[in-house]
Amino acid sequence: MAVVAHLAKSTLTLSLDLCGEPLFKRGYRLASTVAPLKETLAAAMLAAVKYTGDEPLVDPMCGSGTIVLEAALIATRKAPGLKRTFAMEKWPSLEDSLAPILKEAREEALAMIRPAPFPIIGRDYNEDALLAVRRNVVGASFSGSIQIEEADATKALPPEGLDGGLVITNPPYGERIGSGGQKGMKSFFYSLGEAFKMWHGWRMAFLAGNAAFESAFHRKPSGRLDLWNGPIECQLLTYEARTLESNRSST
Repeated sequence: MAVVAHLAKSTLTLSLDLCGEPLFKRGYRLASTVAPLKETLAAAMLAAVKYTGDEPLVDPMCGSGTIVLEAALIATRKAPGLKRTFAMEKWPSLEDSLAPILKEAREEALAMIRPAPFPIIGRDYNEDALLAVRRNVVGASFSGSIQIEEADATKALPPEGLDGGLVITNPPYGERIGSGGQKGMKSFFYSLGEAFKMWHGWRMAFLAGNAAFESAFHRKPSGRLDLWNGPIECQLLTYEARTLESNRSST
């Protein structure tokens, strides 16, 4: 039994650790990339844009796959951490009484699972990221729900056969673009904006951790939400779906 002590100025709080492993750890991250997105932040992004699984989803810069994996949990109605155990299950005073309750809760959660009704696609151009996301998808038993594709987000077209859906991603903030500095980042964001002009019918959400993103993307967001990615202050910028007519008028 672990006791957690938290000191805030002159106030000391003692609590018992009920969970053990932190709840944000879903158990599917077998491989990682540089600065991976925390699972709970990806889930919060999807909740903020009201993703329910009932539309196609593409993460064009998926990294190790946190967003597409969280999307698959939502789309299949699979409870996060379904196979995990909790520290309190080993408490002698609770073990006997908790066992039937947790067993029933897990059985109810398993009964809720369904196949993903629409495609979930993760794309990246980085070989290490592709290896990581494929390993994580297999480890999470989502090979049948998530498609992984090698593609450059600044050049890739929408998936064939899909008329629209949700594009949601965490674009790089600067550390993976190379030596071009802020000028290189602005050029990268501009190229993204040009590429996504072709994605008519797709609503979009970008977790912008670089202040230059919004202006360089050269499209006015329809909404914004302040979020923190660890110590980095970000904005979740959302964009309404483009129509084919608006694409033509902007070219």
